[in-house]
Amino acid sequence: MAFNKQNEITVGNHITQTSVDVIHITSDKLVNILTTHFNKLNKPHDIIGALALSLSLVIALITSTFNERWGISPDMWYGIFITLLVISVIYLLYTIYNRIFNSSNIHKVMKDITGRNIE
Repeated sequence: MAFNKQNEITVGNHITQTSVDVIHITSDKLVNILTTHFNKLNKPHDIIGALALSLSLVIALITSTFNERWGISPDMWYGIFITLLVISVIYLLYTIYNRIFNSSNIHKVMKDITGRNIE
């Protein structure tokens, strides 16, 4: 690259390594695809709530002494909290599974839009 007398750059060689793909898609299909992936992007935040619920129930089970209240025996209260803990752990495992296997990224969005992998 050199300057000539008019302070202009003289280009000796021009190389182009660009190709363009044009994607034709209807707006309603694009909205559906983006909505699906937007929902998948928000799913990982469910882990925080599920983990907090499970930990709260574990702490309640460890620190509480259950008494008879509203005609329910202490053993029944303990059973209720154990059942809630099992349900919350199952939900936590479900959210972890979704985080690992059903998450979304830009490559998955482009694959759904174009129908092929874009690298």
